[in-house]
Amino acid sequence: MKKCGGCQYIEVPYEKQLADKQKEMQKLLGKYGKVEPIIGMKHPYHYRHKVHAAFGYEKGAPISGIYEEKSHRIVKIDRCMIEHEKADEIILSIRSLLKSFKIRTYDEKTDMAALLRTVKMLSENDKTVLAARKVPEKLRYRQLLKMNEKGVEVIENA
Repeated sequence: MKKCGGCQYIEVPYEKQLADKQKEMQKLLGKYGKVEPIIGMKHPYHYRHKVHAAFGYEKGAPISGIYEEKSHRIVKIDRCMIEHEKADEIILSIRSLLKSFKIRTYDEKTDMAALLRTVKMLSENDKTVLAARKVPEKLRYRQLLKMNEKGVEVIENA
């Protein structure tokens, strides 16, 4: 099983995660003072609002996901349990456009790309910002306009 590095605890029951974190905090900070109890979330899924997605190709098919821990291999992810659900939707939309518009993703060997691998998404109060280092010319108008209609603001970083 490929590991992305983002979900080391995903298979551990949430109550055990909290207990383990409490023990770790006690071990690290207990000698300096009282360690207050860790307060868990009501819904411990889909809470991450800042997302880094990597794009590439695997056997000719476009993939998106995040890097496998301690590597540059992309772990294909269609749905992430910790990322905001709207982020999954946007990432899959971009991924579906890669092949149809013949957009090259970043190649470490040539250091060239039409779309760099990392795309950042921030979502707050139902407003989503998609920031890419370079937005391919083919995507700029038609497809990004469609994303904007869905409430996604698109900006390009230099």
